[in-house]
Amino acid sequence: MDFEEVRQKVQSLLPAEQGFEVYPFRIGAYNASVTKEFYLSYDSGFTRTSCALDSEHNPIADFLNHRLKTVEDQLNGQSYEVFHDHSMWPNRRPKIVMCTCGHVAGAAYYYQPKTFASEIWPSAQEMAPNCKFIGLSLHPIYGGHFAFRFAILFKEIKVPNDFVEPKPQMITLTDEEAREALDLFNYHWMDSRFRDVGSPEKRYSKLQMNYFWDATS
Repeated sequence: MDFEEVRQKVQSLLPAEQGFEVYPFRIGAYNASVTKEFYLSYDSGFTRTSCALDSEHNPIADFLNHRLKTVEDQLNGQSYEVFHDHSMWPNRRPKIVMCTCGHVAGAAYYYQPKTFASEIWPSAQEMAPNCKFIGLSLHPIYGGHFAFRFAILFKEIKVPNDFVEPKPQMITLTDEEAREALDLFNYHWMDSRFRDVGSPEKRYSKLQMNYFWDATS
């Protein structure tokens, strides 16, 4: 199968009606946006397909695994590798930076602390042990009510020479609002206020939010 055949097949197996969005992007575009320790050592013309859905834990994780198995069953002997949002190396470093994947693919803008840093921000608030101040992806429709779940690397698929990823759409925020969003995400993530930054058009239901709360409490 070529690039377009793979893209159409994956999109058909992970439809929007089931909560998915599928975005192809080049390895070269990803590597150009991360530091060296996160480089993917594949040809820069290989493509990944990035898929967005809701969250983790049993019922949702079971559903995600089921849908991914359906995709794998239909790949007809293609050479590929799956990276999950929780894929780690033995030293606990992520194998892939999902927020960067989503940004370079045009799925959701990745608000990084370095973009908004100043002499007095980020603040010196204490974080949980072994945690560091990190960036936040906000979707133009869902805000923070979504998650990147897995990326599929097709090792023998080349993107067309004229392929260019769309630019991610920014939510209109002032620098101060962006800093506040990052503070909410890093220091108060459990109350989920960061998800509503920018007044997203669509949100998780109250039932789903209660489920997430119960799963983390």
